[in-house]
Amino acid sequence: MRRFGRIAALLGPLALAACARPELSEPPPLASEPLRFAVEEVQLRARPDAAAADNFVDAGRSRELLARTRTFLAERLKAAGGAGRLSVEIVQSTLVERPDAQGDDPRTRLWRNPGTRLVATVAVRLSVSDDAGRQRAWLEVRVSRERALGAAAFRERERAVLRLAEDLLRQLDSALREGVEERLSAYLALGDRRAP
Repeated sequence: MRRFGRIAALLGPLALAACARPELSEPPPLASEPLRFAVEEVQLRARPDAAAADNFVDAGRSRELLARTRTFLAERLKAAGGAGRLSVEIVQSTLVERPDAQGDDPRTRLWRNPGTRLVATVAVRLSVSDDAGRQRAWLEVRVSRERALGAAAFRERERAVLRLAEDLLRQLDSALREGVEERLSAYLALGDRRAP
């Protein structure tokens, strides 16, 4: 009995390590230089329900994605000096797991597990206002990506979560650049404006 107890004590930490979820790494490097706006300050906030999810696992993944999104935006959007402010609101930042119905044949539902897929979405609203608080221009960017998991094991699923989050933020980086140049270019610092 003592021998069994010693073996259990040795194997316990290994089992916990095998089940531990890897943390989401730092946001990926920016595809281009930060966007610098001709405003006095940038205010960044997230809606209280931005990372809302239906269960504990999805809620945890969504909160981690929200933290990464916040860090990414703080590095991406800068104030270069001027009047007014740029308000940045994270409207949604969710990473959830959903049943994968693609290719699901009703004749095989009783014996085949169709698996699941990851669905990640980030939506961000940018608003430029003057010193009096009047909104002068705004932009909303929404990006979404999905990734099939099938019947992947736990560690494979978590690695897929990491890769999906990184790909989504790279997509957000590109979408922000395109949206700002189309809708908010007049409010960029002079050196950041694209020549017509």
